[in-house]
Amino acid sequence: MARKTIAEHKREFTKLVGTALSLVTARFVYVDTVQVLLRHTLSQAEARELQQMYGGKIPMERSRCFAYPFRLRLQQPSVESLKYLARIVPDHLVNRFDIPLDLIVPDVEAARGVQEFLRKHITQKWRGRRRLRVVQGTDYWAAPWKRRNLALYSNLPSKVCGNPAAHLEFRFYSAAVCRSYEVSQLKELLNFDPFRVISRNVRLSSLIVERVEENLDELTGQTMLRNNRRRGRMRTNRDMIRESVHNWCARLVQEGDRKPSSLNDARVQSCIDFLPKYMSRALIHLPPELLLMGAVWVWHTPRPPNQHAISRESAVPH
Repeated sequence: MARKTIAEHKREFTKLVGTALSLVTARFVYVDTVQVLLRHTLSQAEARELQQMYGGKIPMERSRCFAYPFRLRLQQPSVESLKYLARIVPDHLVNRFDIPLDLIVPDVEAARGVQEFLRKHITQKWRGRRRLRVVQGTDYWAAPWKRRNLALYSNLPSKVCGNPAAHLEFRFYSAAVCRSYEVSQLKELLNFDPFRVISRNVRLSSLIVERVEENLDELTGQTMLRNNRRRGRMRTNRDMIRESVHNWCARLVQEGDRKPSSLNDARVQSCIDFLPKYMSRALIHLPPELLLMGAVWVWHTPRPPNQHAISRESAVPH
């Protein structure tokens, strides 16, 4: 049987992605959290005016930055509130912003299915030594407060329409990271392209089973040769070494109680993190545009306290 080409594997993976996301009825991208550093607090009149635009309390806290000692955090801000804040406090610094992608589905079971597919196949670029984490059903691609992180969950409804959804959040923390994405000021956040940011940070990845087996055969041969060269060691059986290699790899990519039966069942990101030498030649990647097909960029509207509304009048389809 002829060996499949990379192009054929990519076509098969593209079909798999289409099948997994076939129940997605809508896709929304919006700003969820914005954190701003200020040199001084707001006056009572300014805070009252901003609160009316924002539709909720404005938490003001002390920051660790000497030059900007005050920190203000907004959840799902409106365009009006961001413009007003940028006007009354022109000297400010954005040091955190979160951009969620909501994949709307008919029911909770479908949302869980989309989450399971994404948790296996979403990979992050330029990870360094980050490690995956799972906290109360939410998958994180790094430890808390890392400069770039992803969060994936499906146990909450969409903040856009209230329907079941799989949420994939892109979280950026620190003023330096925000500046690298050209979002050091609020006016820049109002004009930036979220789809470019998403495309820059993630990809859809899959393992080529045949090449994984070839790489494990190579590792098995190296292990067997090393063991047989040691003095006083009995000649080891290749099948026994291969089984040990498979078990060792499965333990490496195990997450808590989730122990995959093989590397093909493990999260691709875990395989890349723990076995980069043997996985790099067995990977295929697809651009995240497959996730963003038909996605709409929306902004929250000013709302009464404790109510959330989304404006789609200025929505920009991708």
